[in-house]
Amino acid sequence: MALKKLLWTVPETPYSKPPPIHLFVVAKVEQAKVLSWTFHENTAKAAMTKKKMLWRPSQMGPPQPSSQCLKSWPPSVSEELKREAEALLAPASLLTPLRACSNQQELLTVEGEVVEVSTFKEVRSGKDSIPLKKLTLQEDKKQANICLWREQAVELTPQLGEHLRLTHLKLKVSGYGVQLHSTTYTKLEEVKASADSVTVVGVTEEQPGMSTLLMKEGNMVRVEHGLWEPFDARLRTGKICVSLTREGRKVTKISAVEDK
Repeated sequence: MALKKLLWTVPETPYSKPPPIHLFVVAKVEQAKVLSWTFHENTAKAAMTKKKMLWRPSQMGPPQPSSQCLKSWPPSVSEELKREAEALLAPASLLTPLRACSNQQELLTVEGEVVEVSTFKEVRSGKDSIPLKKLTLQEDKKQANICLWREQAVELTPQLGEHLRLTHLKLKVSGYGVQLHSTTYTKLEEVKASADSVTVVGVTEEQPGMSTLLMKEGNMVRVEHGLWEPFDARLRTGKICVSLTREGRKVTKISAVEDK
């Protein structure tokens, strides 16, 4: 019997027992949750931790405390259902420019340069005290305030000037404005510089101090005008091939290469 049908079926009497449900665990992951914290100066440490197992059965739902679990033959589970189960335990997080975060509802991944980092703060959540760390991320002159809570405030260590990617953030709007908040899935990744050769066929200045380069393939890249200025005169004689060094989406260096 499908669990969805069982949950929507009204029992005939309060003493009715549901029929057995054939379950198949498709995916599982173990998580540690901090129940209480101790604080000393600018540090926080877990005082009590509980581990829990998150699992995703093919029939959608964990057993109740009074349930009995018995071994059985494995039911037929499609590959699509397996992928759905894994996605629920490791939800997707869309890489989103900071300027486009204000109207997003799903989990977000953002990247940029760390321009401000706060020290630990001890804040009250109900009867408990939990750690909080705030940072400001900047991408293309757009800044975003990010709040790291609980384990993420302790385990993630962003430094000023680093170019980072933060995953699985949730957008919240409050009296403090628009902020991005960490979740239990949030991770910090360093964005390393990468270089690729492109052929520039056109340029325009849509914003003061910024140049937009048109590539031979039709895509566009926005760079600071000071980086492009040494190559501007050469473009008047024809297309030019350059190497763009990027940190994330941001172009940090432009150098000339031979057009093969």
